[in-house]
Order: sequence, then C-alpha cells, then structure tokens
Amino acid sequence: MIFTLWRIGGDRILSVYTVHEEPHPVADRLDRAERLAFLRDGFSWPAALWTPFWLVKRRLWVPLAVYAAAVAGLGYGVYLLGLGGAAVAIVVSAVHLIFGYEAYQLDRWGYEQRGFGQIGTVTGRNKLECERRFFERWLPGQPIISSVRQDAGQPPASGTLAASAGSMDERTPVTGTASATAGRWRLFGPRTA
Repeated sequence: MIFTLWRIGGDRILSVYTVHEEPHPVADRLDRAERLAFLRDGFSWPAALWTPFWLVKRRLWVPLAVYAAAVAGLGYGVYLLGLGGAAVAIVVSAVHLIFGYEAYQLDRWGYEQRGFGQIGTVTGRNKLECERRFFERWLPGQPIISSVRQDAGQPPASGTLAASAGSMDERTPVTGTASATAGRWRLFGPRTA
C-alpha cells in the first residue's frame, strides 16, 4: 500500500493501462487510434483529493450519488455519536482514499456504461511509452482505408485522412505549363498558375 501511494524509484515501476474503444468506431485506422481511451490502473491522487469534482468531470453520476450518500451518512453518524469535527474529517478522508483506490474501476465502469469495449492491456514507464507500445502492435493489424475519388464540387468527408491532407490516391496531370514538368503527376491535384 505504501508503495502505491509514494512511487519510490519511479523509473523502475511500470504502469498498467487498459485500452478502450468506442462502440461504433470509424473505419479509418488513424481516426480510430485518436479516439482510443487509455486508462491507468492503480491509485489516483486527483480522485482521492477532489473526489466529487473528479466524478463530475468523468460524468460518473451513480458513483457521485453513492459518494454524497456515504459522506453525508457517515458524517452524520459520527456527529450523532458526539465524536466531534476531527472524527468527521477522518471519516471523510477515509472515503476519499477508498475512491482514490477504486478510481480505475469506476472510470472503467463509466466507459463500459457508454458502450466502450476493452481491446487491450499494455505496460510501460509512462502513458506515452504505453501508447507507443500498443500502437506498434495494434496499427499493423488494422485495415488501411483508401480514399475514394471525390467529385470536383464535393469536399472529402469530415473525420477522414483525405479531409485533413487531401486525397493522396488521386493523381492528376499538371496542365497549363509548357515547361519540362508538363508530363509529371502531382500528388494533391493540378497545379494552379
């Protein structure tokens, strides 16, 4: 427990992340990769210190109601016993620590309620290393969606690679120049003079 709270030798300790994907992912693998959620397993200081705000930020309404009922009930019970304000503070701090330890489970439960599915688990020193390791394994197995030729008047569909960088499969000849480049193909359409 002590090693969880204080990360002694932080570079030698590995973090475990679970990877979750939305219920109806887009077809393009790069857009899918951007929408994946990486959830860290373990104790969460933000959840322990600012429990109600952490729950609201993650839209965990049922756990927020449980938290409010637990704090109110336990605080009132300790007050009725006549133990004083210090005992109420200790009880509320204990509830916060419990939520800090269960933060990962609550977050995962919230994603499951929204329809997300777990697609993998990865370990690493930090989140960036875990993302890199996961994508090195996951991306090669995902299909590459080639962009479809667009009509001249229609822009590419939003959320696609073609929308952000132009259609990379379309190649049109350069026209309107009499230079040595007249027969070359351009990657992003005809050259304008």
